[in-house]
Amino acid sequence: MVHAPVGCAWYTWGTRRHLSDLYTWALPGKLTNVAFNRRYCTCTDMEEKDVVFGGVKKLKQACLESFRMFPEAKGLFIYTTCTTGLIGDDVSAIARQVEEETGKFVFYAEAPGCSGVSQSKGHHVFNHQFYRQVRALRKRRPELCMKEEEKTPYDIVLVGEYNMDWDTKVILPLFEKIGVRVIATFTGNARIEDLIKIPDAKLNVVHCQRSATYIADLIKQGFEVPYIGVSLFGIEQTSNALRKTARFFGLEEKAEQVIAEETARVEKALAFYRERLQGKKVAIYVGAPRVWHWIKVMEELGMSVVACACTFAHEDDYEKINARAKDGVLVIDNPNEFEIEEMLHTYKPDLFLTGLKEKYIGRKMGIPTVNSHSYEKGPYAGYAGFVNFARDIYQGIYAPVWKLL
Repeated sequence: MVHAPVGCAWYTWGTRRHLSDLYTWALPGKLTNVAFNRRYCTCTDMEEKDVVFGGVKKLKQACLESFRMFPEAKGLFIYTTCTTGLIGDDVSAIARQVEEETGKFVFYAEAPGCSGVSQSKGHHVFNHQFYRQVRALRKRRPELCMKEEEKTPYDIVLVGEYNMDWDTKVILPLFEKIGVRVIATFTGNARIEDLIKIPDAKLNVVHCQRSATYIADLIKQGFEVPYIGVSLFGIEQTSNALRKTARFFGLEEKAEQVIAEETARVEKALAFYRERLQGKKVAIYVGAPRVWHWIKVMEELGMSVVACACTFAHEDDYEKINARAKDGVLVIDNPNEFEIEEMLHTYKPDLFLTGLKEKYIGRKMGIPTVNSHSYEKGPYAGYAGFVNFARDIYQGIYAPVWKLL
């Protein structure tokens, strides 16, 4: 539920890709015919009179109407935007009222305009809000917590994994093969009832170490659940992620067996791409962790990174980038369009790894691009995803269109 003027909700449907079939990947690794993830969005359609007189009545009415439209939905997330954040509607009170009247889960995310100078601050705000709401809900309704007989000694939660173009479809089987059970993901393709069980895990495995380390820290403090940071891109980083997880549970032998099998399965395909991508130069401009994730991946393909840029990186992100990047690599923070053009013109990369918007700058300059932020032909994570990533890089660089320039 987007509590805002209708234009704020348009983005969720008009430009944000949603699932194209009727199936979602349900834990632990089975398909199920429930299709609410990123498929439906409702909106309060705030107008001028609602802004002047307040929109809480309209919000409650819209939430109840949404549950009538989708009676099988387990719960609802309410998002405020700049407009409703400015007028100060008491969204938390409405969430509790709707929850009491319907018996469904109602969470709220009050991070309008990302609540700060960058998107990262919005992540920070929401992580703290969600943690407080989950903790309060578990106290109000203890039956929602995992019962002791439901737990295993090998339960983990993937934190900061957002299922970009079905990444979870290749990640979850890897952890299952080494002998651990993923009880939830925060929040890629997650079930709303599974998110409540996050504190019941034995270990949190944190993938995106910018937007989700906050909640991992909170759960460690409040529930004494430890966490490890991992990267699940490329052969080396994915293998290290499985090893670190296995080491916590004493499953090292099984992990090595899985790593050997998965590496052998993709080696022939990767050898084809390595031969053709060797020595190619790469410029990277994405969020923050993706930059230092991709540096290692490019090296595995025999490519060299010549320039890096981030949108909302923190100091620790730059420490990791500098630790991975070779001497002489340009590293800049939050460039504008002119600076991106100058970077591409000066360093003349053979490939530009970037997101949805900036790819057009590269293409206009005759530089192949691959959307390495939200993907377009993924998944890119894990062993099989690495082959997809290499394929798209190869197809981008060797596309016949560049011969016409």
